[in-house]
Amino acid sequence: MARQEFFLFALVVLGLASCHESAPLAEGPAVAVSGGATSAAASSSPSAEWLKPVTAKVYLAKSREMAKAWHADADLYQIATSYAQADGTASPKTDSSGFQTAWEYLFYSKPAGKVFKVDVTEKGLQTREDFPLFPPAAFSPLPDDFVDSDRALEPARSGKWKLAYPVQMQLSCMASAKPSWEIQSASGQHNVEAISGKVIM
Repeated sequence: MARQEFFLFALVVLGLASCHESAPLAEGPAVAVSGGATSAAASSSPSAEWLKPVTAKVYLAKSREMAKAWHADADLYQIATSYAQADGTASPKTDSSGFQTAWEYLFYSKPAGKVFKVDVTEKGLQTREDFPLFPPAAFSPLPDDFVDSDRALEPARSGKWKLAYPVQMQLSCMASAKPSWEIQSASGQHNVEAISGKVIM
């Protein structure tokens, strides 16, 4: 599958998963996930805190904690947004399905055969357990350390790329390949190695 085709396919996967009802979760120690069920004191209205633009790593640790509480063997397979700005941040926006997501974290448990999706929304972190809409064997888990979204867009800020914002960004790793950031806008697509931050020519 061509890289651009894969990028579009993966965004469709995330979009389809977003169409399901999810349970909104508030940030903080009150959040609990057990046996696929979620519980927390959720915000019923948009919060200024959650509307702040953030990079991909800001809520990663909390999302990973929630995923590990869901299934201890859950691995991170993908991070994505459709609303990244020039500084590499994204904030919740309304998409065609009505959901407002800044960043989406997709975890997968091989023994369970299910995915756990965490969305950063205007009301907090929302989660969804579902069956994977992608072939897990075609991907590898993401490493613990990788360049954040702001660094991935550094070539654009330095003038190497000309992008039309907001841009779509996705971090993933095809099986037997290096993890990479894929950046796509109306002006084209670019790729950055997720570990080194180097542009993939």
